[in-house]
Amino acid sequence: MESIFWHIHETELWTPYVPGTLSKFPPALIVDNLTIQNSNEKTTLSVQLCGNFLVHWNSGSFPEKFINLELRVFEPFTEDCGNDKYYGFYIDSFIFYTKNSKMLDLWVKVLKKICILTHIEDDFVFIKTIGKGSTSIVYLAESVENQFQVSVKCIKKSKIKNSVNLTNLANEIKVLQKIKHENICKLYYAYEDLDSVFLVMEYLPCGDLLSLLSKRNKFSEEDCARFMGKLLMTLDYLHSQNIVHRDLKLENILITNPDNNNFKITDFGLAYTNNCSDNKKCGSPGYVAPEMLRDEEYNYKIDIFSAGVIFYILIYGKHPFQARNLDKILQKNVICKYKTSTSVSEIVSAIINLMMHPIPSIRPSASQLLEIDWFSQHLIYPNSLNVTTSTGSLTPRISYNTFKTII
Repeated sequence: MESIFWHIHETELWTPYVPGTLSKFPPALIVDNLTIQNSNEKTTLSVQLCGNFLVHWNSGSFPEKFINLELRVFEPFTEDCGNDKYYGFYIDSFIFYTKNSKMLDLWVKVLKKICILTHIEDDFVFIKTIGKGSTSIVYLAESVENQFQVSVKCIKKSKIKNSVNLTNLANEIKVLQKIKHENICKLYYAYEDLDSVFLVMEYLPCGDLLSLLSKRNKFSEEDCARFMGKLLMTLDYLHSQNIVHRDLKLENILITNPDNNNFKITDFGLAYTNNCSDNKKCGSPGYVAPEMLRDEEYNYKIDIFSAGVIFYILIYGKHPFQARNLDKILQKNVICKYKTSTSVSEIVSAIINLMMHPIPSIRPSASQLLEIDWFSQHLIYPNSLNVTTSTGSLTPRISYNTFKTII
């Protein structure tokens, strides 16, 4: 099978290691000797699996060449040859042999979380359709091994019309494989067959934030403080990893427990790595930061604007840029024309105004917002979360009086 992702790999399978190009490989997860099949010859290489990199080390214990395993197709196999049995795996179309079945099991355990897998029908049973989009169908599925339920997002290759669609899908997989956070929907595995790409993810049956809000109309200030505090901590984590979501909205926040408003962010199809600014227009009207609509370069602050729109909707029970048609919504969106009212406290209005400020340099980061007393008074910080990141801060503690001078 020719993988759809082969077209976006910039190099051959092996990349020669040039000192200084990678300052340091991650710590080794597996150290082994693999036998490689080249034509009719077999060569044994000393290798280490270092994060996403399969590294060949020479006799002087220096890296000689490496494979970036992201988006590479991985398929294990067992060969019966008379009285002998051979164990190994494919990386794309290249064959690697392991010493024995025990080492193959170890490679399978680790590589299935890094690479693209094949034959999803051997591992999961599809139960029913639970969602449909313009380019994908989402199924409820069950693990053959332990009956564990998952959701499977199926993207037809025929729907991937251009290189932009392919790059978005590749970025979604790479981002989800990289990030680990309790408020982000987990990607367990990625599969591919002749017709489709499959993302095996957490099954979250409680619906999205839009459905929850339709039942509750709006949130109290206390509930908003807790919810937005958790959302900002999650954005703080993403931005510290140089990841920008780019499509935050009610529909992309799935509820895990309606009683305490726990949630997970999903749909990273438009996410990008924020190593530098970008100027591509994308996202959902009414949630998009104005600098993006103005065709200006932007950065992670666009997620803060979208989170501010979500905050507004939760506290008021309506959208800040309500209008009869899309053009009017975008007109209000680009100039940030919306109204606050005395039905909410001054501090809430002040925070919303800052999060939705049309000038991104004035708009605070997630870590700066989390320093506001209003959040800390309501937010319980889970022990598993580290809220200290590299995004910086304005002051050790931001008070309401400070905000009155900024706005």
